[in-house]
Amino acid sequence: MPRPFRLSLTLRMLTPLSSGAAGAGAALADKTVVRNGLGEYILPGSQVRGTLRHACERLLRAMAPADSLCHGPRPEHMCPQDANPHIRTIPDPHVPHDMVRCCPLCAVFGSPYFPSSLQFHDLLCVNPFRGQDSKPYQNQREAMLGQETIRSMVSMNRRRGVAAEQRLFFIETTPAQPHLTFRNTEAVVGTLESIAQAKLLLAGLRMLVALGGGRSRGLGWIAIEESSAWLDDQQVTADAWEALRELL
Repeated sequence: MPRPFRLSLTLRMLTPLSSGAAGAGAALADKTVVRNGLGEYILPGSQVRGTLRHACERLLRAMAPADSLCHGPRPEHMCPQDANPHIRTIPDPHVPHDMVRCCPLCAVFGSPYFPSSLQFHDLLCVNPFRGQDSKPYQNQREAMLGQETIRSMVSMNRRRGVAAEQRLFFIETTPAQPHLTFRNTEAVVGTLESIAQAKLLLAGLRMLVALGGGRSRGLGWIAIEESSAWLDDQQVTADAWEALRELL
């Protein structure tokens, strides 16, 4: 039976963050940092979701036989995989009174066929110069937390091992300030079936070392300051990891 789940998350940036996609408006960079309407930096929940799913997949593959999980990210290789007898069966969400095979990873994060029961929300950059009783921002200039950094990058020709021709581009990162923190007390909300699924998310968070783009260049390295989870209004402790075997 699904039970309400909530995860509070606080991340501290060890190196500047590069998030977002192509530049917008009059931005000088080809890739800009994501901001909200007030200009505050945000860490998109979609980036946390994708990186966390990959971490949980690595963890489960290390614990279980190779055939006990589907093989993403191509939709045809993801659940349901009815021809694989090593994957458990669950009630079909689209066909009443029918059973279909779904691996423990897709049961939590979803697949093109299975809708996920979790919603990942954006993490907001915390301004260390403002208290909880501070007045709301009056304009975007008040919300700024320092000057962004524009960095030049060069694409590599991996076959030749040299810089690719005409591939110079610019990216924008958050200010190079120490202890820049992103937080959301409802970073992940939704429903889960068991405490083992909640522990899987906590275990995956412990494996995260970087978020965003340019990680191989040293950008987006993080330290998790706080990750607290509640399932059915009871806090899930980050121990007794043997419960993860219940998923396999």
